Amino acid sequence: MIHLLNGDALHEKLTVDGAIYIFREALCDGPVLYSGPDDLWSLRQSFMVTNYGADAKEYAERTMMEFEAFLSAAALAESIQLWFEWDLFCQVNLWYIVSRLRQHGITGKIHWIQPPGEAGWGGFGPAKSITGVEMVAWTHVLVPEALDYFERLWSAYASTDPADWQIFSQAPPEPFSKLKPVLVAETDRRNGSVELHRLTDDLIRKYGKNGFVPAFREFSKDHGYYGFGDLQFKSLWDQRIPVSG
Repeated sequence: MIHLLNGDALHEKLTVDGAIYIFREALCDGPVLYSGPDDLWSLRQSFMVTNYGADAKEYAERTMMEFEAFLSAAALAESIQLWFEWDLFCQVNLWYIVSRLRQHGITGKIHWIQPPGEAGWGGFGPAKSITGVEMVAWTHVLVPEALDYFERLWSAYASTDPADWQIFSQAPPEPFSKLKPVLVAETDRRNGSVELHRLTDDLIRKYGKNGFVPAFREFSKDHGYYGFGDLQFKSLWDQRIPVSG
């Protein structure tokens, strides 16, 4: 059994059997158009260094090499546990990971560990600790039809043809109806982020340009389907200050 977590925060809460790997990326932020895995890593490394001041060597070791090590382990694993939430931030990463697993012809069972329904968009955040008991309760086997759906979503997300996203981002099939606001939010981003900008501008006017902390807290509470971390929202916040009036 192996596990892949979306970021480091969850690792401290887990007490489960099996090797644990971390996916340290935010594919919902920045470019993803590429012709192959190596091209994507090069593209993302450059973006992270330029926009977030990441260290290129550290990115290579903690993101690129970590994920490739996970893929190698997955090729031998009987059971693969993907710990990802429902929001846009997590979902884009999950779509990509499923796509890569299928490209590698992984034969082990792929499971999606979902946060409990009562957590809402808070995901795994409210949980103080997570043991194998909770993991079993939150585990959902990703059947071939679900894997197909996620793989198509990634292809549409990374496509250069806007029509691809329109085709595959319509009303999600069961059991993925919770993705509807996520897909709507991404469609808005592709159409100029009109709604996202309005929400941000309203918060700037409410809290003032120096009120990022309470604004981010409110945005996360009311629009958790974006799943933005503070870095992603701060970038958006700074862009909107000059135009928010």
